[in-house]
Amino acid sequence: MKLLSAQVRNYRIIRDSGRLDLQSPSGLSILGAPNESGKSTLVEAIHCALFLAHRTGGAFQKQMRSAGEGTGHPEVELDFQAGGTKYTLRKVFRGSASSSVNLTADNGTQWTGSDAEAKLAELTGKAPGNGNQLDGAWAHLWVWQGESGGDPLSNDQLPKDLLNDRLAREGGGAVLRSTSDSRVMALVEAAYGGIFTLAGRACAGSELLLAETAYKQALVHQGQAKQTLDRLETDIQAKDTALRLIAEARQGLLQIEPETRQNAESLKTLTGLHDQRDKAQPRKQEADNRLQTLQAIEKDITGQQAEADRLEKELEPAQNQVNDLLAQVREAELRQVERDQESHAARKLQDHAQERQDLAQNLLDCLDRETSVADLEEKREKVLGLVKEIADLEARLAELAPVDAKALVELRNLDHEATIAEVSVRAMALELEVVRTDRPVRLGETELAAGDRQRVATITELSLGDGVVIRIHPGGGDALAEKNQEARTAREKFRQALNQRKVSSLDEAVRVQADRGTLDTELAGARRFLKGLGQGKLELDWDQAKKELAGFRGGVARLAKNHPDLAVPASRASAATMLEACKVAHHQAQAAAREAQASQEACNQRVSALRPRWGKEEADLQRRKSKLTELHGRIGQLTTSHGDAGARQAKLGAAATEQMSLEAAVQNLIDQIDALAPAALEQTRNRLERARQVQEQALAKADSTRMEMEGRLGVVPGKDPRAELEAAKEQAEVLQASFRAKTIRANGIRLLREQFNESARNVEQQVLRPLIEKVNGLVRHLYGTGAFVSFKDSGDGLSDLQLHRPGFGSFPFKDLSGGTREQMASAFRLALAELLAADHDGCLPVVLDDSFANCDSERLRGLQSLLDAAASRGLQVLVVTCDPASYAALGACQVDLSGMTRSIHSVAATTPSQPGQPLSADETNPDLEPDEGDNDALTIAATVDDQASFLAVLREAKGKSGNISLREKLGWPEDRYGAVQKALIDSKLIKSGRGKGGSVELVQPEDAPE
Repeated sequence: MKLLSAQVRNYRIIRDSGRLDLQSPSGLSILGAPNESGKSTLVEAIHCALFLAHRTGGAFQKQMRSAGEGTGHPEVELDFQAGGTKYTLRKVFRGSASSSVNLTADNGTQWTGSDAEAKLAELTGKAPGNGNQLDGAWAHLWVWQGESGGDPLSNDQLPKDLLNDRLAREGGGAVLRSTSDSRVMALVEAAYGGIFTLAGRACAGSELLLAETAYKQALVHQGQAKQTLDRLETDIQAKDTALRLIAEARQGLLQIEPETRQNAESLKTLTGLHDQRDKAQPRKQEADNRLQTLQAIEKDITGQQAEADRLEKELEPAQNQVNDLLAQVREAELRQVERDQESHAARKLQDHAQERQDLAQNLLDCLDRETSVADLEEKREKVLGLVKEIADLEARLAELAPVDAKALVELRNLDHEATIAEVSVRAMALELEVVRTDRPVRLGETELAAGDRQRVATITELSLGDGVVIRIHPGGGDALAEKNQEARTAREKFRQALNQRKVSSLDEAVRVQADRGTLDTELAGARRFLKGLGQGKLELDWDQAKKELAGFRGGVARLAKNHPDLAVPASRASAATMLEACKVAHHQAQAAAREAQASQEACNQRVSALRPRWGKEEADLQRRKSKLTELHGRIGQLTTSHGDAGARQAKLGAAATEQMSLEAAVQNLIDQIDALAPAALEQTRNRLERARQVQEQALAKADSTRMEMEGRLGVVPGKDPRAELEAAKEQAEVLQASFRAKTIRANGIRLLREQFNESARNVEQQVLRPLIEKVNGLVRHLYGTGAFVSFKDSGDGLSDLQLHRPGFGSFPFKDLSGGTREQMASAFRLALAELLAADHDGCLPVVLDDSFANCDSERLRGLQSLLDAAASRGLQVLVVTCDPASYAALGACQVDLSGMTRSIHSVAATTPSQPGQPLSADETNPDLEPDEGDNDALTIAATVDDQASFLAVLREAKGKSGNISLREKLGWPEDRYGAVQKALIDSKLIKSGRGKGGSVELVQPEDAPE
């Protein structure tokens, strides 16, 4: 099967694609256009034509339609070739029984309605269904944007029945299992099922499980008998041990007693020595204190006398240095006064020069501001004129009736509706004409004369003179009455609309609208001119300039009073010359003032340096004098209190002798205490007490154990424990032999089943060989000669796809990078399409919608070789991309999609530039106004808040939901929903099924961001 050409109209953002040629001599076509041009929408429409039932309606059909009022129904026309015959398929999705489908063969045979859908299912192998069934239609051939990296072996990608049938016919016909094989295998499976569960464990009720259970119970009985015997022997041994421990504890207590008595006597002697030492130590401490006090007094007196002698020697040179510093300070202060007077005079001259410069600057600024004020006053006069002109225009506009372009359109529509209704009444009403009469004729309340004509639309009485009354019933019955009422209602609505707009007729409304348009144009021009002049800012600038001018004039007057010798010039040039001269004079005065200031600061620094030095030296001298006086006083007081040097020495000698005698007595007691080793005596006492307690506790515990064992041994068992143990051992050995025999048989059945399964897997590999060879042939275009892929048949389908590359190793599909997954999945799909193409004249179309977004330029060359190899084997490859230049080396037919029309105006007002069936009358509205711009939902930016709301609602739906139901829960318009969905797909947060009604699914529900 091969796609030849297509044309799409009124499908989402595509209003008319034009006739697009999809066939290529090489089998390769590139469908290119910039992003958001409608490329994916185009291939989606073609897919719907093949696999969506034409009567699909509801929200799904509404979302297929282009945005804007009055647009036609979605329509797809597709030419394709199948079975050597060319077919033309045209579907119009009206969402009801009026939807249509036509399938025409090149020999003239035509199918419509359900017959066309049935024929289409025969040609494609897939019956058209509703929107929820689209994802599974040719999922192995149609790779949607954002899904190219998905696992090609997943259940929703593989056509299992077609693949199994094709593999059985092409790869496994010679090795299928025989009848005898199946019968033997069934017997083996039955035997295995009678022994083992699916998990490989023994079945409940099987001989193997019963033998195992009996053997385990015998082992338990044997263990219980052994425990009984072991417990009896343990009790006998425990009693013997307790008797031995009782004897050892009593012997230990006898050994401890002598050492305990000796330790008590030594501790008593130690206590007496401690009492003697404690009484002698206070007397020794008193003697120590008296000696230390006398020594401290002597040291204090001697030290203070030495300090007084030192201070007397230092006073004379310090006094001389203070006097010299005082003379230097007085000389520096005289110079400081002189320099201060000089600096003050220089600053006064500088201030005088500054005022003259300020006067000249104020005069120059005043002249400049007078010029500015004059310019602003001229602009202000222009603004006032424009304001008056705008007020006049607004007054004229207010006098006109409120009829704008929208109101005029509304009046015209109402007049048209009333006219149509009146025409319908006239068409159905009875017309009465009086040709001649010899008596009065009255129709209802109206007198008629000869030649009068009157139209009768309701039941009316016709009177001829006084004696004849005819009741006229016009044709049409209730329909005429309804039309008559509609006409009156329509005319009344038109009259009310005229009154509301304050006009008497439609012609007057047209004139008023034209006059309002002219005045609006003039008013807008005047306002733009006024805005250009800056009315508000101009008034502020004018006020500011006048204030500044007044300030400058005041400054000139104020400064001129202080400088009567300075002539005030009238021209700006003279003022500028005076300013320059004043600046030079001010600069010279500044230089003189800086020089005087520097000299003054030097004097100030010298005074500042000398005065603190003099003050510090003076304070230090006075502090020394005060300290010397204080020392002489303290020395006199100490001598009066403690005597002269001879008396103090006699007291020191007596105190030293007493202290030495008491210290010798205390030391003798301490030596006797140390000889007894107090710490060792206490440690020995603690040790002996601890040993006595240990022996007593051991004696009590052993005696308790003895009594417990005597009580337990007093109970004699009814049977011999040793005989019971031997009997249990013999029974366990018998049951073990039975269990071993049954295990050997069960393992033999298990091994036989495994051999059968291994043989079945070998057959499976032979069946899969055609597909494996085709995939590997394409994979080597990407990864070199040694690369190959492997996968398994799990019974429910293919699984465990892996890539093997020399030098890189083997990797499961899920562990590959994003770009490698896209490339490997494409190679598998192309190989699968080549295998299945044998049932479709050797050709199937493969659509790749932006499938290589993660491919670098180096790998892209390998991909082009891959696509060319697939096309050379008969496949039709359609690559949809926003970057056609990347495929320049492919040699493919280029189809430019950028010319597809997407606005209502271009569809309604122009015909397609390429051949194609024109739109039917009920699918367009030539009276519609053009759109303001492109309605493509993908051009609307999705905000972060919208994305968070989208993900929150999707999580509430357990990570998966249909597009339509999800949009209804969010309550969003289609353009907003589409923009947010695209942003999340681009961010790899969600993946979406094809089309408006497809499913939306979180990529990783447990890891998706909040």
